[in-house]
Amino acid sequence: MKPSRAVSRKAAKRKPARAKKLDHSFSSFLSADAQLIAIVCLLGIVFLCYANSLGNEFVFDDFLLVLGNKRIQTINSGLLLNSYRPIRDISYAIDFALWGERAFGFHLTNIVIHAANVLLVFALIRRFTESFVTATLATSIFAVHPIQTDAVTYISGRRDLLFTFFYLLAFHSYLTYYRKRWSSQSVVYFVLFLMLWALSLLSKEMAASLPILIFVWHYCDAWEEEEGSWWRDAAQTARKAFKR
Repeated sequence: MKPSRAVSRKAAKRKPARAKKLDHSFSSFLSADAQLIAIVCLLGIVFLCYANSLGNEFVFDDFLLVLGNKRIQTINSGLLLNSYRPIRDISYAIDFALWGERAFGFHLTNIVIHAANVLLVFALIRRFTESFVTATLATSIFAVHPIQTDAVTYISGRRDLLFTFFYLLAFHSYLTYYRKRWSSQSVVYFVLFLMLWALSLLSKEMAASLPILIFVWHYCDAWEEEEGSWWRDAAQTARKAFKR
């Protein structure tokens, strides 16, 4: 009887481990399912907020940058060489090839790029916090904030959308590079970071601020408040951030 009791005790010990695995997989499933619902809702919010721009026509600088710009009527290397914001002009050329002079397609592209930016912001916040609610609410504010209006509904405002798109992708790549910096994969992610940053710069010059953003992130990540002078803590943290 003793051996059978020992076996039954071992089996009893194994059951909680299996139960924990099942609970973990179930919670992971719920988390993934909730995340998918949040993504669908965020995309729905974007299209609901900006769908009324699809019926708008060309206005203001649109006549100069799109309708009056003969360079975008064909996709060629001149778009990359003869413009100080070539990525914007290349996107216009693609739209022109698809839609001609119909403003609907240009407005649709703006909305799609903004929706992609919203998803990138959601993914970025999720990297910094485990709070699903915080990430969803913060991204919702980014999606509908009035500061986005000109960038999304104004065809000539696409420069801001494109610069943000590649800017966020570049920052994502840098974060992955830094996390894997001691592995062979880090080289790939760093090269990808440089390429995406270059595309952001070619969309709008404000992308030059990315190194400052990276330094601020390192500064916040390295901050450790200790007893003593706040200025000394700040200086030590800045030194750590520069070193990183």
